[in-house]
Amino acid sequence: MPVRLAMRTRYNVSMLDRVQYGPVPRQRLYERFTDGRISGLLNEDLLQTLFIGLTRNDVGGGSHDLMDQQNRRYESRTITNRGVNLVPSNQIGQGRMINLDAIAERRNELYAFIFVDVRNSPNYFIFSIPVDDPVFEYRRKLTCNQVDEIVADYPNRTIPIRL
Repeated sequence: MPVRLAMRTRYNVSMLDRVQYGPVPRQRLYERFTDGRISGLLNEDLLQTLFIGLTRNDVGGGSHDLMDQQNRRYESRTITNRGVNLVPSNQIGQGRMINLDAIAERRNELYAFIFVDVRNSPNYFIFSIPVDDPVFEYRRKLTCNQVDEIVADYPNRTIPIRL
C-alpha cells in the first residue's frame, strides 16, 4: 500500500468509514479533522504510513516532522479553510512574535513541505513541494485560493487505504 512520495504530485486519500473514536458519530469526527490543531499530529502518522521510507520525528519542537531514507527533512503542514501557515507553530498565536531569521534558518534545514488538505474531510489530498520553490519566497502563509492554483496542474494519484 505505501507509495513513493513524488514532488508536485497530488495524492488523493479517502478516510471515509476509516475513523472511529468510541461512540462519537463519524460525521462529527470528519468535522473535527478539518481543524489543523486536531489533525496535525495525526497527519504526520498518516504520512509515515502512506509513503515509503518516511519516518516521523517524535521529538516535539524539533527542526522537522518527518525524514526520508536519504536523511532529507520534511515539514508537515495542514491546509484548513483558513489556508496554511508556513511559519513554525511556536510563532503563531496571540502574543507570539514571528522571527524571520529563525524561519529562514529552519527552511535551510528542510528538503520540502508536505501538505495535507483537510478542507473536504474525510477526503484529503496530499502534495509536497521543495522548500526552494519560488512559491514560498517571502510568504508566511498560503491562502486556499493560492493552494488551489498551485495544485491545479499537478498529476493526480489515488492511494487506497486498506484496514
